Amino acid sequence: YILQKNLQLGNLAMIRLLPRTVSRPFLSRGYESVSLSNTITLPAVLTTPSSPPPSEITVSRLKNGITVLSNSCYSAISDLSIAVRAGARYQSEDNVGVTHFLLHNAFLTNRDRTGFRVTKELERIGATLSSDLTRDLLISTSRFTSGNIETVLENLSAVYSGPEFRRWEVSKDRVLLDLDRLHVHFDSIADDVLHKHSYRTGLGMPIYTPECRAGLVTHEDMLKYYNSRVNAENTFVVGTGVEHRELCRLVEEVMVPPVRPVTPPVPPRYFGKGESHIRLYGEDTQAVLAAEGVSAGSEDLPKYVVLQHLLGVENFVKRGSMSSTRLGVCAGQVSGACMRAVNINHSDTGLFGVVATAPGTQIRRLLEAGLSACRDVAKKGVPSSELTASKKRAKTAVLSQYEDTELLHNSLLLQVAMSGKVSSAREMTDEIDKVTL
Repeated sequence: YILQKNLQLGNLAMIRLLPRTVSRPFLSRGYESVSLSNTITLPAVLTTPSSPPPSEITVSRLKNGITVLSNSCYSAISDLSIAVRAGARYQSEDNVGVTHFLLHNAFLTNRDRTGFRVTKELERIGATLSSDLTRDLLISTSRFTSGNIETVLENLSAVYSGPEFRRWEVSKDRVLLDLDRLHVHFDSIADDVLHKHSYRTGLGMPIYTPECRAGLVTHEDMLKYYNSRVNAENTFVVGTGVEHRELCRLVEEVMVPPVRPVTPPVPPRYFGKGESHIRLYGEDTQAVLAAEGVSAGSEDLPKYVVLQHLLGVENFVKRGSMSSTRLGVCAGQVSGACMRAVNINHSDTGLFGVVATAPGTQIRRLLEAGLSACRDVAKKGVPSSELTASKKRAKTAVLSQYEDTELLHNSLLLQVAMSGKVSSAREMTDEIDKVTL
């Protein structure tokens, strides 16, 4: 029923990029052979270590209003992020591009510390520092060895609470470098253009600064925008490999969120029915065909996840093929083509569609075949064996996030900030198992 309401051409947004050579993404899988004659038998005390306590995911809302999530996964490496609802969707036509500047000027001098001190204190304990930007969130993250959480939180809190964005420190060099490289990043171009056609304002605001605005964003614009979005209600602190009680204590002691009203977001309104052609260099043509999807907290999200894996996502095997999926079959009919499903989820809405790459003369044929495959799923359904295989692929993708601490950290951060709730691996796989024809 998901596709039946969206597979009318009048409800679709289409982005077509002409042409550009693109390398196909693969998930590499390494293999190593072991000679049995050279294996070493270890003492039992080494081969059967005591297992660590099970990890525990805990969410709390502190007295100062900040939401704290921790996952005590007992790893030697810890991750800590401070996320604020200050992503690209909260821009307006007057300050469009300001979030891109905030991304690349995140760790400058603040009220308590210079940017040099922040960098050196974290380098001294072997920590890394990075910033990230989505349409919903502005994120600062540090990865460090366990036991140094106090030092890391003190520095991240200083960056969060009192940025000054001094005129002589703010730089647009990295922004311009991003724009110079943008023409080779098809996914980034398509994402911005697709959202622009689908939502116009709000979620339609771009992640990347428009070239015409690159020289117009000032340090005053950055400070004004940041102050209009930062308060306790919009702040999330997420840590993995840390104790929840210690994290909550440190957040209450160190972080003092500003008490101020924030600018309400523009409610999402899906327009659709848009088409755009962008000419790039290369031999291939890329196209995105999408319709309205669901939000990150929707009860229907597991159905869309299963549908995405039924249609086809990236290859799981190096130099493999997606011949077992619906879109993989379509791509196999066109030489040098690939096709996959995309499921984009925001805090209050989403987009679902397909991405196709093929030689320019074959892109129409590929899109027609992909659209026909989607219609067949909506009208004729799928065999139970195919649905079962799709569920298994979906559960593999979900469980893979819980096996890697960095992926798990990012997943927990997006869950608590986008939907306000967190699901364990068992809960997520159980919801996938409940999906039926």
